[in-house]
Amino acid sequence: LSKPAIMGRLTHICATETSKPTDKDALATVTGACSGDLRKAVTVLQSTVCQAVCSTDDVRDMAGFVPQAQIDSVIDACRRGGGLTDVTAQLARQGHNMDMLCHQLVDSVDLPDDKMTALLAVVCEVDRRAHDGAEEWPQLSWLLHELAHLMRSNKRKRARHATAFSSASDVSGRSFEAADQTVTFPEGPRAATRRG
Repeated sequence: LSKPAIMGRLTHICATETSKPTDKDALATVTGACSGDLRKAVTVLQSTVCQAVCSTDDVRDMAGFVPQAQIDSVIDACRRGGGLTDVTAQLARQGHNMDMLCHQLVDSVDLPDDKMTALLAVVCEVDRRAHDGAEEWPQLSWLLHELAHLMRSNKRKRARHATAFSSASDVSGRSFEAADQTVTFPEGPRAATRRG
């Protein structure tokens, strides 16, 4: 279901079945945590109401969110490309929910569309393998290594673009490669040809 539909249903449940005031941010957190699954959203809502917790932080904890600071450190490790085995081992020791971890990684990482598509394909494969009985943490290790590869290749591509186009104004009569294209700057201003 869509987020507005789930949010509307949770608001209705809170208005008719609980006597406690419910924080709209907490309901939005429940909605975001459940990835379109109304049954899961209602279960998380019931758990929070039964335990008299209504803050966003408590809902995030109840729904199995990984702390955002830890997600950021995982993404930073992927960006650097080092220490991924240690990061995976630490996450395994802490017992985080694998589905929620994957969901948060995808939501938190900043990649162009083609790289994001590749990442989502890896997440789907990790999910399939986990549901087929594979151990989750070796799959997470593979996911993090793939994410690191995508982030580093994206960084190299950006660096090539910046280098190529920052020096474009002072080159004349030379060729160089930029983003899988050959750009030739013959003599004269604005006289550039591209061939791919």
